[in-house]
Amino acid sequence: MTRVDITSPVRIVFELAGRPETNSHPVSRQLCRMCALPTDCGLKFDRWQGSSFTDQNKIKCMSSDVICGACIWAHAWNQPPGMEPPPAGKRGKNLRMFSHFWDGRGYCYANKAEKPRILEWLRGEKEGAWFAAIADSGKKHVLPHTVINPAGCRSPVIRLEEQDVVEGDWGLIDSMINLLTDGVTKIEIEAGDYAVSSWQRSMNLVQDFEHTWSQERGGGWFTLCLWLAQRNEEEYCARRSTRKVREVGGGLHFGRQARVSAIRGESAQVLGSDSGSVSDGSADQCQGSGLGNVSSPESGFVGPVQGTLFGD
Repeated sequence: MTRVDITSPVRIVFELAGRPETNSHPVSRQLCRMCALPTDCGLKFDRWQGSSFTDQNKIKCMSSDVICGACIWAHAWNQPPGMEPPPAGKRGKNLRMFSHFWDGRGYCYANKAEKPRILEWLRGEKEGAWFAAIADSGKKHVLPHTVINPAGCRSPVIRLEEQDVVEGDWGLIDSMINLLTDGVTKIEIEAGDYAVSSWQRSMNLVQDFEHTWSQERGGGWFTLCLWLAQRNEEEYCARRSTRKVREVGGGLHFGRQARVSAIRGESAQVLGSDSGSVSDGSADQCQGSGLGNVSSPESGFVGPVQGTLFGD
């Protein structure tokens, strides 16, 4: 396997891309203004930054006036290493559009439509040092602000868009998936505010979830797990079919519903139509935090040098 500079995620991916030309030139050895790592090749920062640069608050070494070649490349419009080049005259994809993952086995990238594969990688065993940079909007630079977790780190950090999330108990996402599969929506889980129909249909699951996990709500780990969680479609259909059979001949019928807050524990009363009603529990409906499951550009994996971590 090719040896790479593992001082930062940006430098790892830059080297795996073959150290592309960035119009940088030799400079007196100093720290890069963006990543605060030593460099002897780069550009004057004032010459590089444009009017559209908005990451001033993420600069790590204000005393430096140089940006290194790796950071120049990572902030420009470049594709992940290993991606098929765009057709002639086409701009191609951008690093910001993808999530990036790396450990001792290699590097891979994925788009937002591949949440199951992202979850599989995050929950799996890592080899040596590793990082995970997860993009949501596709408009933010995530890779330059991601940290590397040392091998065996007990409190690893995952970058989700603009926040660092400390890895917690993966049982949280299992409970979320169970609720989603039972028909509860992401909007309800996010707020802890459940429709009467959800209480009547999934009361035991909702109560167990709130008792076990409500203290995580509002934190980064809760946000990341909810972003990743998707219902089991086969099991969801099976549960719906079972309920329909039970309701034949006079089962429960839900019309206009009030909402019941698991946080307040208030009793429910039907007050008429609910203008804030939610959808029927589709795989991704989280709002408020702006995190959802929107299909993004194609994803792929780097060849023999980096390896394919998600499998075929």
